[in-house]
This record gives sequence, C-alpha cells and structure tokens, in this order.
Amino acid sequence: MNENEIKELFGIKNYPKRTNLQNDSLHLYFALLSEAFNDAGYTIKDVIQIINMGLLWTPISVKEALWRPLQVNMLGKQSTTQLNTVDITTICEPLRIVLNDRLKIDIPFPSTEQTVAYKKSLIEQSKQFAKGC
Repeated sequence: MNENEIKELFGIKNYPKRTNLQNDSLHLYFALLSEAFNDAGYTIKDVIQIINMGLLWTPISVKEALWRPLQVNMLGKQSTTQLNTVDITTICEPLRIVLNDRLKIDIPFPSTEQTVAYKKSLIEQSKQFAKGC
C-alpha cells in the first residue's frame, strides 16, 4: 500500500503544494519570531515554559526538535534524504547517550527485523480499518 492509497483510505485530502510566496512568508514569519524572542532575551526553553502548550511528542516533533538540529550541526545536511548509512549512526549514538544520561531514556536504533515487523503491522492495521469501514 503506497502513501496515496493510505491517504485515500483515511480520507486525507491532497491539497496543492504551498506557493513560493507562502513558503517565503513562512520562513519570514520564523525569522521574525526568532528575532523577537532573541531581542527579548528568551531562550527556546524559556518560550516553551512560558507558553506551556502541553504539546505531546510526535515522530515529527522528535525529528524536528531533536534529530534535525543534530543532523545540521554535525553533518551540515538539511534533509534526512541526504544522509548516508554512516550518518545515521553518527547522529543516533550521541543522541542516545544524551537522552540516556539526562532523561534515563535509552532507545536503541531499530533493527531491520523490528522495522520490517513495524511496517507489516501498519499494513495490517490499515487493512483492518478498511474492513471496518
């Protein structure tokens, strides 16, 4: 089952890609916010504590808040599509050490078997969902 089939199954609409102007505006908004936070003397931790949104972690927030900053700083690569097989370990191991040391959370990188089983379970779940519709 491909991504489009899964989206169709769950009723997720495909909207047109953002326009170039929207993309520029989005990045300008990020720049304006970051400048305002810095001018006010707020660190990232300060802002998160002050607004206290109570946001829960998602795979995307892990990627954007933990993985990507390490990837960019350590390897200079903006996208995970640019990573090679060694880069994954280069980022994963230091992240794992810090998380274990500071938060007592130690999650090893998934094995091939774990990843294959996970993908199969997602396919099975989507089939079960489709049967229930």
